[in-house]
Amino acid sequence: MLERYPRFSWGDIKKRLAEKAPFEAISPMGTSLIRVKNYEPLIGLAVHAGHRVREELIPKMAIEEDERAYEEDLFVEHFIVDFPIQMIGLDSRYEYDVNRPKEQAVYLKPFQSWGKKVWQNPPTKDELQISHQKYDEFHELMDFLIGEIGGPQRKAVVFDVHSYNSKRPQQPDRNAQFPLFILGTAALDRKKHGKSIEFVLSDLDKIQLPGFTVTVKENEIFKGDGAIAKTIVKNYPDSFVINLEVKKMYMDELTGKGDEKMIRLLANEIHKLGQKTLDQFLCS
Repeated sequence: MLERYPRFSWGDIKKRLAEKAPFEAISPMGTSLIRVKNYEPLIGLAVHAGHRVREELIPKMAIEEDERAYEEDLFVEHFIVDFPIQMIGLDSRYEYDVNRPKEQAVYLKPFQSWGKKVWQNPPTKDELQISHQKYDEFHELMDFLIGEIGGPQRKAVVFDVHSYNSKRPQQPDRNAQFPLFILGTAALDRKKHGKSIEFVLSDLDKIQLPGFTVTVKENEIFKGDGAIAKTIVKNYPDSFVINLEVKKMYMDELTGKGDEKMIRLLANEIHKLGQKTLDQFLCS
């Protein structure tokens, strides 16, 4: 599937953005897929949607592919498919996690990865350097993209969309107690963005999905204070970043099979929320 997308250099990306030209391309090091449909300041991020691991690292891993997939944000890239600007991570968080600080981006110890042993033989210094370079590329691209799309006022809305597991094989009944949506706002300036936060919480609560009772919580389990949100808040304080966690009710968590109808319904609702949030934010 990814073969149909061209790989752009930094120069290609900057040229397209300067010309305000739509494009779809893979980043120079292959860390992400960037889609620009039009130049509205509404950006969707799916930073943990990727599953790829460099071939030279796979034999060193102790964790199996299906175990990796369980903690990755499968199908989340579909939730932002209608956004005017999209940035989708292509590499697995088990190779490097762009939502952790750089020095913690590679899970070298089980306590960094939900108690799971990731490496049978840890990456060499040179291999770690490549992973850190890819981490840097992702962050540099994200930073540049937000700066360009936000314009001189640096005012953009960024939806940083994730998903989370509510089932564990050892605890089959734990699913019901978790909210469908969690909004993480810990990185935000509440005085500056309080109205927009309340708007998003209220609008999430109005979403209707057949067969589900929609519940919404703020900063429960997930606080929205990962490296992505902190970077955006630091570099673009006048922009508004939304860290949205979606319970994996749209798929079978244990087999990895997605429910196409539910994924599409969620994509429609998240896109509508994005557009309404942008309108509210630019008028506030």
